[in-house]
Amino acid sequence: MGKLTEPQMHALRMVERRDWPAGEPRIGWISSSTRRVLLGKGLIQTRPGTAKKRAAFTPYATEIVDLTDAGRQALTGEPG
Repeated sequence: MGKLTEPQMHALRMVERRDWPAGEPRIGWISSSTRRVLLGKGLIQTRPGTAKKRAAFTPYATEIVDLTDAGRQALTGEPG
């Protein structure tokens, strides 16, 4: 899979953390370029049906995001 950048690793750590004051991490919290890479590599996924219905901005940006098994392996450095 190639080495991840520091912003990409930071985003994975952010997604791994589940105790945010604002609730679970949202896809909109991750920059668009980092989000595109992490989704493309299958390291994170959005949780279907979690977009807020009356969001002031695009509902997609409010979807909860979870690590995939590959994302957990990238964080721990374990071979896939």
